[in-house]
Amino acid sequence: MKPKVNHAPSAQAPVFEKLEMMKASEFCERYGYSLKTVYDWKYRPKHNKVPSNLVVKFRGKLFVRTDILRGLIPD
Repeated sequence: MKPKVNHAPSAQAPVFEKLEMMKASEFCERYGYSLKTVYDWKYRPKHNKVPSNLVVKFRGKLFVRTDILRGLIPD
């Protein structure tokens, strides 16, 4: 008899991680940054000394990851 194999992912290892994101345009309006600055963060992160995963592109639009942003702001 063959043993049963469970192919379902475990609750401890989610397939997709939940990302906290804000549209780049909304971020710029709220915090007074230029949209060009956010584009620079995406395409030249080392030059601007920001984490490379701070800004992500999804379906042609830029989003700022608020979970990463919170880590940059001191308590």
